[in-house]
Amino acid sequence: MTNFTIDGNDLFDPFCSEKHLIPEVWGDSKNVTEDLLNKAGVLLMPGSSYRSASRHQLRLSFATSSGVKENSTSRLQDALPPRG
Repeated sequence: MTNFTIDGNDLFDPFCSEKHLIPEVWGDSKNVTEDLLNKAGVLLMPGSSYRSASRHQLRLSFATSSGVKENSTSRLQDALPPRG
């Protein structure tokens, strides 16, 4: 099985933990997902769509092939803003 990681964090880990939070300097997840869609062409769901406490989380669907996940992960890595 292929690991899909960004900054050493497994993107498809089913357990939500603090390591998956986006940095506060990036702002609300809605803004981040719009920016990543424009820059990387990858559609993510902002955590803020689910509840305000999730505003610094991104949601991904893994209902796709490994090839699509690998390609998307690579494009996301290239498009992510600096962490701090």
